[in-house]
Amino acid sequence: MFQGNAFSASNTTLWSLNVGLNPWIGNSLFFVANDQGFFKKENLTVKFTKYNDGSVAKQLLASGNIDVIATTLETPVILANAGLPVQVVGILDTSEGADGIIATKDIQTVSDLKGKTIAYESASAAEFILYYVLKKNHMTLADVNPIDLPASDAGAAFVAGRVDAAVTWEPWLSDASQRPGGHVLVDSRSIPLFSDFYILRKDTLQQKTAAVQAMLRALFEARDFTHTHPQESIAIIAKHYHLTTQETKRELGTFQWNSYKDNVFYFTTKSQPNVLSVLEDANTLYQQSGILDQNINMQELVNPNLLLTLYKNTATPAQKES
Repeated sequence: MFQGNAFSASNTTLWSLNVGLNPWIGNSLFFVANDQGFFKKENLTVKFTKYNDGSVAKQLLASGNIDVIATTLETPVILANAGLPVQVVGILDTSEGADGIIATKDIQTVSDLKGKTIAYESASAAEFILYYVLKKNHMTLADVNPIDLPASDAGAAFVAGRVDAAVTWEPWLSDASQRPGGHVLVDSRSIPLFSDFYILRKDTLQQKTAAVQAMLRALFEARDFTHTHPQESIAIIAKHYHLTTQETKRELGTFQWNSYKDNVFYFTTKSQPNVLSVLEDANTLYQQSGILDQNINMQELVNPNLLLTLYKNTATPAQKES
């Protein structure tokens, strides 16, 4: 779906990272950073490894074939449960309607899902969304008839008329109307801090701390660039995702990239939601659904230190603006 070429190394390159990316448009910030030379500015070479299935991403990270993934809140909890020491070091984006449940015309409330066939990827963010929404409406996963499919396949199955509902993401939420009566039943705006986190193995983080911090600085610069140069950013994203300008604008409107200031806030605030509280929610939900077989120490999953020392020897973005 997108073009994932590695950034060419230069003579000044000091570090390199292999980043796993799925086709989610929120990951396009990496392409903005790449095309604008922000990684190169940080003396960093970044290679992109593409995947579509969340289970593949977990395998790639566990095997060391990628260094970093930016993905949803269930991943670090599930990996920790499997015995892989991982840590969350930052927030890429927060979904504000980009993820949700699409349904047929006769399903107008969450209660109407009872007994219906619904497609979603098990042990994924999709299951978290469904579990969260059902629980709020005094229902459980036992109340629906599940079909295990990756998020994009779930959306396609719904549009094709093979299931009554699907838990998926954009562009499938917008495409739900391609099926007569298809609509968005509920979306991520009802879920506090539903975000994609930067996740690494602990040993990789120890070995490549400087490289990871360079990546974060480049991505925060790219995020600021999208605000100051929106048309140029849209053109970059549309090119990589083979979208029209209008399609790109529509999809970019369903989430926001988190700034450096946002990141520091959500990693350090005691008020909820924060990074720790949403991971604790995921831990609780997945234990209750039987996916986890042990209680994970959430404190060990969250590492704010890279953010807090990110601009130790230089000005923060806020200081540069003042």
